[in-house]
Amino acid sequence: MAKEINCALDEYFPDPNIRNIVDTHRMYYINDGVYGSFNCILYDHQVVQPKPLEQAPDAVYRPSSVWGPTCDGLDQVAENVMLPEMKVGDWLVFEDMGASFLKDVLNLTEEHFEMLKVPADLHPKKEMDPSFQLPEFPIKMEIPCRNGNSVKEHILDYVNVAAE
Repeated sequence: MAKEINCALDEYFPDPNIRNIVDTHRMYYINDGVYGSFNCILYDHQVVQPKPLEQAPDAVYRPSSVWGPTCDGLDQVAENVMLPEMKVGDWLVFEDMGASFLKDVLNLTEEHFEMLKVPADLHPKKEMDPSFQLPEFPIKMEIPCRNGNSVKEHILDYVNVAAE
């Protein structure tokens, strides 16, 4: 069979510069997974979309999957996504993973996301909008399940880490 295929390739593609490129699926492993911050995938059937932190305009995107650190076959964060070729140390961003509410409530800058550092200027956005009212905590949220049969209750609370 291979002989016939090779003959057909020689006949229909005689140019030696034409090559068959195999575009393989890439698997990326990250330091968190479905047993940690991404437990919404297992329990709430959420679908997250990873994006590279640094966008390269000339990057070639390839079919990829993203996996957690456990080597467990269930620890799959993203099943079939298009990502550029990543290197060890490159960062992926997962939008809407719970911090969007805090972003709207507090004045957040890049300094707030540095490890082990709490900025002294952590305060509500009252200075920006005098009519803004910090919500009463804890906040109870009832979130309907995708199947529509039951409702899950989530409680959002905060600790004033800037106090003192």
